[in-house]
Amino acid sequence: MIKFLGVAAVLLLSGCASYTPAPKIIAGYYYYVGDKNCVMQHQVGPTQIVCGDKKRNVTEYRNAMTELELQAWQAAVMQRAQADMIASQQLAQMVQQSSQFLANSTQHIVQQNQQWSAPQVQPIGRQSNGTVIYSPVSNGYVGSDGSWIRQIGNTTVGSDGTRCQQVGSHRMCK
Repeated sequence: MIKFLGVAAVLLLSGCASYTPAPKIIAGYYYYVGDKNCVMQHQVGPTQIVCGDKKRNVTEYRNAMTELELQAWQAAVMQRAQADMIASQQLAQMVQQSSQFLANSTQHIVQQNQQWSAPQVQPIGRQSNGTVIYSPVSNGYVGSDGSWIRQIGNTTVGSDGTRCQQVGSHRMCK
């Protein structure tokens, strides 16, 4: 019977998915039933049942559980419940730690964004050699210093009296 209890405890702790074996009171005595070999049961004596599988085949005879066997089963159930509770608490703690990490990371990113400022750049104007770079626009060219030029016939005229030459897609004026 001790071997049976050991096997029953292993089955209980392994968490069989399709059957939930447990003690059941039949005619005032506890019997371990509900596993695949004892889906159906019928009392055949004052402290004995016959078990059957789901196809109604007789699989075995079982005696009523002793007080010690019942206590061992209850201890196994309590141990499993305690292990489940500990695992649940550990999972909750991990979720809380992850949430705190995300909150800290988000706060750090927000602080970094608040401290960021656009880099300082020098405005585009005349080059050190006095050259202005012109870019095409719809009605002529606009210079890097705000001046403009227009093509009038074969002559390129600048707003500041400069003369210009074509360099790639830009005009350079001096």
